[in-house]
Amino acid sequence: MDFSEAYDDTNTSVGLAARLGDAKLLKELLQTGHPTNGHDNRGWRPLHEAAAGGHVECVRFLLLADDVDVDALTHESTTALQLACLPQSSHSEVVKLLLSAGADPNMMCGDNWALPLPKAVANKNLETVRYLLDAGADPNREDYESGMPFHVAAAKGLLEIVQLLLENGAEINRFDESERTALHVLTYRQYKDCNTFPVLELLLKRGCDVNARMQDGTTALMLAVQSNWKDAVNKLLEHGADVNVMKADGVLALHFAIEFCLDYSEEHSCGNSDEDETNVDPGCSDLLEKILSLTSMEHIVPKSTSVIKYSLFHLAVEWNRFNALKALVETGVPPDKFLQESSNAALDEADVNLFRQEVVLMP
Repeated sequence: MDFSEAYDDTNTSVGLAARLGDAKLLKELLQTGHPTNGHDNRGWRPLHEAAAGGHVECVRFLLLADDVDVDALTHESTTALQLACLPQSSHSEVVKLLLSAGADPNMMCGDNWALPLPKAVANKNLETVRYLLDAGADPNREDYESGMPFHVAAAKGLLEIVQLLLENGAEINRFDESERTALHVLTYRQYKDCNTFPVLELLLKRGCDVNARMQDGTTALMLAVQSNWKDAVNKLLEHGADVNVMKADGVLALHFAIEFCLDYSEEHSCGNSDEDETNVDPGCSDLLEKILSLTSMEHIVPKSTSVIKYSLFHLAVEWNRFNALKALVETGVPPDKFLQESSNAALDEADVNLFRQEVVLMP
């Protein structure tokens, strides 16, 4: 059933007052003996309403009632605490009140669809994250909506939250349900900002496994190359990233470099002038040259054409990568070693479906 829409005619007077944040009316209703455990069509009780709205005084009054259940579940098996894990400071105060009243920070009575800590991290609320961790929230527990708290913080470039999670027991090399570490999620980012690189540096400094592989064998280096993130590629290589690691289908970081690293001149010579020029890095072909120079020739030149799924030369031709062809030839890679009838030279991006799309979290 769909419990996303609230019907006012199913709610109680106490619930409606809590939803509106009318603390004066709510206090009067409670003083005249109105119960706090009535609910609407979604299973939302007055405490859920007040918590979701960030109505601090209403929450305070409701927690004083004898019949209030601080961990009561809605029909979607969530608690007032989870509903309060939103960005605003008023919601942080609500979280503090609920935890002080004994709310379970791990929501063990509910389900794993949306948990308090991952939601607080996704909403970038450092204060709420701190309250939850101090109350015993598990930093390694994943939910289905947001994911692993540590992975979410890394992907969003939330350095302070990443540090706080590590201080409270977050496992830096832990894999999520999709077999990704936080480093994979971070390097997969399709945009970079000033907050992202410090998180990468911290992960590497704290000893994350730079060559950890996803379920299909993809490494963080491959993802950084795919994103044309030069600073990340160089930093990963400095910390021991291995360019010779192969995916299950024989794909190397070099394959990613050939398809995804292009010069500004190539972008326009290939007839792609309609694309956003701000996404083109005029120096990203340097990544290709660096990856090529570090890759072992025995991994580049196939022993048999039967084992080739993605030919380097076919890939370069398919994607009009003239500079890649030139670099391969100048490096001494023999084109005749890649003779094959297959026209399947298009390299799929690394399991895009394994990476959650960012969602707008609704209370």
